[in-house]
This record gives sequence, structure tokens and C-alpha cells, in this order.
Amino acid sequence: MVRMRGVALAILIGLAALEGGAYIVLRFVFHVPMERGSGKPLPHIWERGDGRLPFGMKRNYVERHRTDEFDTTIRLNNVGMREDADFHGEPVDIGVIGDSFTFGWGVNVGERYSDVLRSLLPGQRIVSYGYLAGLAPPHYYLFLKYHPEYIPRTLVLGLLPVND
Repeated sequence: MVRMRGVALAILIGLAALEGGAYIVLRFVFHVPMERGSGKPLPHIWERGDGRLPFGMKRNYVERHRTDEFDTTIRLNNVGMREDADFHGEPVDIGVIGDSFTFGWGVNVGERYSDVLRSLLPGQRIVSYGYLAGLAPPHYYLFLKYHPEYIPRTLVLGLLPVND
């Protein structure tokens, strides 16, 4: 019994350290997502965060983003999601969260893996939280903690482990 209490205490301390560490890193280290020094042009889709998260996405924003590699039109809806439909608090069946591949870096809407999933599961409300929820797992956790209205019935995490 004493051993189980010790394990439970260690788990609680670990979770508290993870929460505190994520808060410190996101609050004081990451301010605006940028590829500093890369020389790559970035879209102008980000804005200051709401005070709890370091950055957000512009709302009702459209930008044509061109590089030597691709020509993409980025449309952000009323809450900053890269979706064609506006979001008004409707229940989400499947939410896709992840990195630049989830956002669809370099591809147009209809070519992202969340769009392919949507075409395979008609009748399901499938939304991509790519970039709206941040760039990494600690961002995703805090985003859903602060915005429970976005919590889907099923959450798909899409990360490329060796990305960038």
C-alpha cells in the first residue's frame, strides 16, 4: 500500500512538473512561430495570443503563399482554422491536431490528410486544428485545456517525428 502511494505521488509530481514546464516554455520561450534565419518566406497567418497561449491565428483571413516549391492559397475561417466552413461551436466528431503536415504546408485545402479522412467518412464533422492549436504537443494540450469547446469525440495526433 505504501509503495502504491509512492508511485501515485511520483505520477502526480511528474504531471505537475509537465504542466508547469509546458507553461514556462510556452509563455516565455515561444512567442511567434517563425523559421528564423532560414531565408524562407512565411505566410502572415499568425497573430498575438490571447494571453494564455503565445500566438493565435488570424480570423477570416486569405493569403496566397508562393515559394519556389509551391503556390498555395491559405484560407482561415472565423476562428482561425484552415477550413472552408466557419465554426460556431458545433460538436466535432474527429479533430486532427499536429504539425505543419497537419496544417497542410504547401498544399491546398482538399489535399491535406484531414480532407482525405473527411472524404472517406462522409457525415462525420472532421476538423483540422493544424496551427490553431500550436506547433507541438504541449501547445495542443494547453489549447484544448483552455478551449474545451474544441474537444472532439476522437482526436487524431499527426506528427512527423523527424520534421524540421
